[in-house]
Amino acid sequence: MNRASIGSLAVAMAAAGCGSIGGGSVAPSVPEPPVISVDAATRPMLREIPVPDFYRQGLEAGTRSANGAPGPAYWQNSVSYTIDAELIPESATLRGSERIVYRNRSPVAMPSLVLNLSQNIYSEGVPRNRYAPITGGVTLARVAAQGRTLQQRPTNQIPIGADVPNAEAGYSVQGTLARVRLPRAVEPGDSVILEIDWQHRVPPATSFRTAWEDALDARAFHVAQWYPQIATYDDLHGWATTPYLGDGEFYLEYGDFEVAITVPIGYLVGATGELTNPQDVLTEEARQRLRTALTSDSTTQVVTEADHFAENATQARQGDRLTWRFSASDVRDFAFVTSDRYVWDATAATIPDGAGGTRTVAVHALYRPGAPNWSSAAEYGRHSTDLFSELLVPYLYPQITIAEGPISGMEYPMIVFIPRPQSVEGLYGVIAHEVA
Repeated sequence: MNRASIGSLAVAMAAAGCGSIGGGSVAPSVPEPPVISVDAATRPMLREIPVPDFYRQGLEAGTRSANGAPGPAYWQNSVSYTIDAELIPESATLRGSERIVYRNRSPVAMPSLVLNLSQNIYSEGVPRNRYAPITGGVTLARVAAQGRTLQQRPTNQIPIGADVPNAEAGYSVQGTLARVRLPRAVEPGDSVILEIDWQHRVPPATSFRTAWEDALDARAFHVAQWYPQIATYDDLHGWATTPYLGDGEFYLEYGDFEVAITVPIGYLVGATGELTNPQDVLTEEARQRLRTALTSDSTTQVVTEADHFAENATQARQGDRLTWRFSASDVRDFAFVTSDRYVWDATAATIPDGAGGTRTVAVHALYRPGAPNWSSAAEYGRHSTDLFSELLVPYLYPQITIAEGPISGMEYPMIVFIPRPQSVEGLYGVIAHEVA
């Protein structure tokens, strides 16, 4: 629906609403308001609009402009992640190794970096503004920077909130934040490599944002805020060192992700990004169904409940585990889901490409059998993607995954976590909200 159509609809609704008042009586006429011509250039300001000091500094530096747009000297740092992770479903243990390449595009040298360790909100004694089950938080087995393994140091030597001149290389942890003092400062235009080995337990379903649950005769995982992550460094505030307390959204650097997730055979995985090795994890029959689904606006079952019972949901290879590989570019975050009973439905949305043509977006739905109304979830996701691409802006990414599980509504790049509303209207409403 275009803007003119929306305007016509609004006028029609207004006319319908004002045409009569109870009992069929005609509403009194309302005189037309006088037309007032205002010259915006000469209109007096009733009062000066205050500009915060931090924004004024951005104006003076040329990184910001008075109308809110980026200034001529605006810059933004970026990051690339390569993550190898393994999930042990029985214990909900998630362990991984990651390589982070951080690019300093700011005009200043950076002697240290700040990390988000969001899983530490599940550590005893860490401040939070809502209930959280205690899992022990994240264990950092190894932290290395610029090829050198670093030692953990107390926060009085490496404070989280500020750099200390001439501090020794190492890292400190305070709640959901860590600061890494580098062996050498990262100069403007240069980059630095971090390597981190870590482990934590995914919290149970009494948690928020990320959790596992046993329901519908199967265990399912919604996994988010799960890897050590570079905090944002911007032109107005420097490092974003506000701790994660449980509520709120996330302010993150844009970056690229290459992620490998190893799970037992039979587990399906959905995630941010595109699956790059379907030939290694899906059967030939499932791959053919997926190819069919992505050429149609009808829903195709890629993996069925019968496939699970026949132990044919995934490839069966030597060993008992499979590695699913995903790639995503220019996104803020990475999340994933998995279960050994997920049914996988898929379809395709056709949306404007912004250049006068159209393009196809893959729409996936992952859910456990018995979830109310979820056999229509892929259709609801396709309709939402079509609708908002027409009403608002075209959807940015190549795919969207709609995943049933313990988290009651949360969006991440290319994947949304959805609960199990009992009504059709409830399911469509939450899918549409999170997709939008």
